[in-house]
Amino acid sequence: MRSSRIAGFGPALICLAVWLSLHPAARAEQELRIGLPVELSGRFVAFGAQIKRGVETAVEVWKKVRGDKVAGRDIVVIEHDTQSNNGTTVSVMGQLINSDKADILIGPGGSDSGTAAVPPWKQAADRPVWIVPGVSSTVVEKQIAKDPYFFHTFPWTYHYHETIVSGLKQALGTDKKVAIVFSDGAYGRAHIEYARKYLKDAGYNIVDEELIREGAPDFLPSLRS
Repeated sequence: MRSSRIAGFGPALICLAVWLSLHPAARAEQELRIGLPVELSGRFVAFGAQIKRGVETAVEVWKKVRGDKVAGRDIVVIEHDTQSNNGTTVSVMGQLINSDKADILIGPGGSDSGTAAVPPWKQAADRPVWIVPGVSSTVVEKQIAKDPYFFHTFPWTYHYHETIVSGLKQALGTDKKVAIVFSDGAYGRAHIEYARKYLKDAGYNIVDEELIREGAPDFLPSLRS
């Protein structure tokens, strides 16, 4: 998964280089500013740390292969920790867009963070290119997937369940009883409808659904019930 994410950054940087070469005003700037609104702490830190490593690797490879500049501009990476918090994510997006003047954004990784990041990006009059190498929530897809400045390099929610159900059919067959445990956040609520659809369409019998608090440390009580 990590290699596929990294591979997505190279073409995006190439596209950005072409865009910069066609815009004299952009060429007048001295830096290509890449903003990372990523989860470097909190419950989604695994996603954010992976994105950070991917960007660092992509920049390192770019410099080795194509030199230190993009369209004559120095590459500057600006990191801000969203702390896996929706409110902080909104603030970080605003800072990267309005204060840091990022030309391109990469991140965040979690679905909740990604959903929270959409409004400040959409509201920006001169919004930067935004690459999201995470975030499966179709809430984000419905809001901005067709925006020409938005690039999503990760499966959407329905891709998960299409693959999961296909695997279940191969391993267990159909006509089985299924219980679904899902969280009450944007991630869980985005997944539940697709889980129901693909399971029912494949012939599975959903006998129970358990809603749990997002971030709950223990699912055992729900599993035992």
